[in-house]
Amino acid sequence: NAARTEYLTRESFADVTLTGVAATEATFLVHTALCAGTKYLQQFGQADILQLDSAFRPLEGSDEMKLSPNVLRQLEVLTSSAGTYKGSLLWLMNHTSTPMGGRLLRHWVSHPLQSREQIEARLDAVEELNVLSSFEEGSMMDYDKANTSSFNGLKMQLKQLPDVERYLARIFHGTATPAEFVGALTSLVKFSEACSDMRTGHGVAIKSKLLEDNLEAVTDPLLRALADELMSALNLDVALAEKPSKTKTGLFKDDPERFPALHEATQAVEDAKNAMIDLLPELRKKLGMPRLEYTTVGGVGGGEWLIEVPMDRSCPTTWIKVSSNKSKKVVRYHPPQVTEAAAALER
Repeated sequence: NAARTEYLTRESFADVTLTGVAATEATFLVHTALCAGTKYLQQFGQADILQLDSAFRPLEGSDEMKLSPNVLRQLEVLTSSAGTYKGSLLWLMNHTSTPMGGRLLRHWVSHPLQSREQIEARLDAVEELNVLSSFEEGSMMDYDKANTSSFNGLKMQLKQLPDVERYLARIFHGTATPAEFVGALTSLVKFSEACSDMRTGHGVAIKSKLLEDNLEAVTDPLLRALADELMSALNLDVALAEKPSKTKTGLFKDDPERFPALHEATQAVEDAKNAMIDLLPELRKKLGMPRLEYTTVGGVGGGEWLIEVPMDRSCPTTWIKVSSNKSKKVVRYHPPQVTEAAAALER
């Protein structure tokens, strides 16, 4: 029975491919659960999340304590006895400069470390960072705030960061706007460069291995190279536009070598638009309206590439009436040839 169950399970998920160390090293039951989860998430376009090793962590690891809601409440870790944030342990300790720092501190406070070695490593990192940056509130002079040659400018750099963690989550799930994508990468690069300058300007080796490892990750040249590569594919003016196009037209650079499919599609769109414009002379002549242009109307009964004519002007019976406006005394149509050209444009 066990062998048959395993065979049927593998047959059911034969089309599911898992990558990543955590997935490939998983036991049969865990691997089966991951396959089922991946197959379910595929319909929402979110299956890639299970391909990341960072998405896996033990439900009850030996590194952290798992405190029950009752313990958290009794110890007033996250809320006070009055049920408010103010007066809690987190409120007392929270001097973070960023939203993601606040979320990380909340996790640390509610999931205390159990390993003495890890506790001491974290304390050493915090102590050294405190010494390097004079990080206490009010201890930095104005000239220190803009100084990137020492770690005294770190707090200002952190305060200037947007919620990069949330931006990256939206990017991964495919829900970020182009402006958020560019903002996240730009902020990461700027912060990486500032930390690199501070690290170089400090001139003394960092004693804390945990702090050194974090600085090494933040200042990794590959991070900046990847960000530059990704942003080089975008037209930044379009990405940062206040009112971005819903169709993302012009967002990516028209590079036939780098994006041949995009170049082909862009050319097809231009050809279709030109075909629409080429129809205007014939329509102007047929209606006796030398200044006729296409019009676009939003809302109910609206559309694009509409021919707007006065109500008292007769039009061919083959033209499709889209809408009318009694106050303007106009009727809007889609001639058959325009409908065909618009269909080609939509493809």
